[in-house]
Amino acid sequence: MNEQILYKFRFKPSNKLIYLTKEELSRIPLSFTLVEHKNNFLSIENDHNEYLLHYPVSYKWFIPILNSLNTEQAYILFNELSKTENILDVLQLIDYLCIDLFPSPHLDEQNLRLLNPMINKDEKQRLVYRRVN
Repeated sequence: MNEQILYKFRFKPSNKLIYLTKEELSRIPLSFTLVEHKNNFLSIENDHNEYLLHYPVSYKWFIPILNSLNTEQAYILFNELSKTENILDVLQLIDYLCIDLFPSPHLDEQNLRLLNPMINKDEKQRLVYRRVN
């Protein structure tokens, strides 16, 4: 029997509850750290063994971020947020949670430093982006 451990997270003040698997938890470094070091934090866990999340971790922003992580497709985030949401707040939350949702592209040339084409005298030397898998 392969039982999966679920971690309960309660969002304050909305009082919404979600369950995260160990795999999902590992994609969110801040949450992973809270669980791993729960004894080092005061009032991180309530009497129901739920980890409490307060502002700036908002349920309405966290769920689209989680869905983007689970599908490994960052654009899902923009599809699931309402048009009235402030995307800068959501991006700040991604940063706060220590998530690398938008990894930097790999460059073909490791030592490429001149990024301004006006300064670059060798017109053949340009940035070439490679698809990140």
